[in-house]
Amino acid sequence: MTNKHILIATELEYPHQGGVSSHIELLIKGLKIVDNVTVSVISRNDIPKFIERLCFLFSGFISLFNKGCGYLLYHKLIGFILRLKIEAFIYKHDVDILHIHSTNFAFSKKFKIPSVLTCHADITNEMLGQKKIKTDSFAERSFYKMEKSCYINNNCIIAVDERLKKHVLSVAENANVISMINFIDPYEFDNIFLSNEDRVKFNFPIDKKILLCPRRMVVKNGVIYAVKILESLSDNFHLVIVGGGEEHNSITNYAKDNNLTNRITIIPGVERSEMAKFYNSSDFILVPSITVNNLQEATSISALEGMACSKVVVASDIGGLTLLIDDSVDGILFEEHNFKLAAQKIVALSENDYKKIGFNAREKVINKFGYINACNNILNIYKKISE
Repeated sequence: MTNKHILIATELEYPHQGGVSSHIELLIKGLKIVDNVTVSVISRNDIPKFIERLCFLFSGFISLFNKGCGYLLYHKLIGFILRLKIEAFIYKHDVDILHIHSTNFAFSKKFKIPSVLTCHADITNEMLGQKKIKTDSFAERSFYKMEKSCYINNNCIIAVDERLKKHVLSVAENANVISMINFIDPYEFDNIFLSNEDRVKFNFPIDKKILLCPRRMVVKNGVIYAVKILESLSDNFHLVIVGGGEEHNSITNYAKDNNLTNRITIIPGVERSEMAKFYNSSDFILVPSITVNNLQEATSISALEGMACSKVVVASDIGGLTLLIDDSVDGILFEEHNFKLAAQKIVALSENDYKKIGFNAREKVINKFGYINACNNILNIYKKISE
């Protein structure tokens, strides 16, 4: 693949604050290191803002009559424009492989060049869980049909955990799908801490044990359970939530109603380059995800990054999280929703247990989830579908 041109495409903005963006960033970095390929990116950022705004307004008008159809129309319009952008780029440049990072209408038909789709989520169930579309509706059927077309019409599907692989096969049984657990740079966040000035700026207490929840405040991420874990712990613990989202008001209201406001710091979002300071300056990383409409957490980048920083990751025992963590060996798993059990496990850790789990976690990430090995595997996929 030396000197080949890879085009990465996503319907999301790139860069953005989130796991998919981190995944793409490391993929680009790794591909350039292992084979010196040329990499280009097309994302929602390449759609002019006024055009995206027109799509939003038009679909918003339809939503007044049918919310699901309005949402469906918006995704179809964005997908159509994005596909035109991609096809124009392929026509003008000598692109060898298209690597897609969204399950979207833009990618439901074959391209003129070989294409790989990394499946980060079962998108229809995710939208059902967020109540953007209704069960047994025209919108739901349309999104499922789109998903199936994406899985069939791309040369290879990379699912980021076994559950997503099973989902792909349940939708399109003949899809060429493999599972490849998410990856990170295990050395990226080494020895970077918050300064005293940063601690004051972000209300990061120095005399408390810090529970860090680096999660967007959406229902499936279960951030409310991070608050409930804190509620079950002594005043010696302080919770820091990094991420915004539609659950912000309900979470802050719960904190207020239960006299937790002074024990919680909420930071709407920080640059990825700053996240190292938060991981390394914390004691525990909380990933309290829950199942919503059969949708579960994949192999969480936040969990991997916390493990790479030798922190004890406390996570729900669902989805891809169980593939990352061996309970009480390199992290802590608890039954989803059972915040009291999570708190009990945190309190029960001795100082020696804490250090041992943190050490094991970092070793596991270095040995199993490094981005260089993953990028070599992805290059092999590119070669196979190009033959």
